[in-house]
Amino acid sequence: MNIKYVGMGVLNEDEKFKLKQLSERFYPKIKRKFKDPLLELILKKYNVAGKRSKISVHAKVLDPILRFSSEAFDWDIATAAHKAFNKLEKEMEHKAKN
Repeated sequence: MNIKYVGMGVLNEDEKFKLKQLSERFYPKIKRKFKDPLLELILKKYNVAGKRSKISVHAKVLDPILRFSSEAFDWDIATAAHKAFNKLEKEMEHKAKN
């Protein structure tokens, strides 16, 4: 799979496992629409000093012809990733119609 993770060092092992599992489940949806896409996930963590920390997921699909991106944030990595993937999927559907 052609998935690139940037900023994985800010996540703990459980969050890394969840994110990898979700992104590997989402990647085949992208691959059906494009020939050789690269899924790039950029992660940032905010308020690290407190009890909880907000996680931002910036997802990009890089294709030789088209580029898509979306960003979402939440307190939970799974929710943030789902939001980013859903936004990305809607953008791909929208641009594919044109």
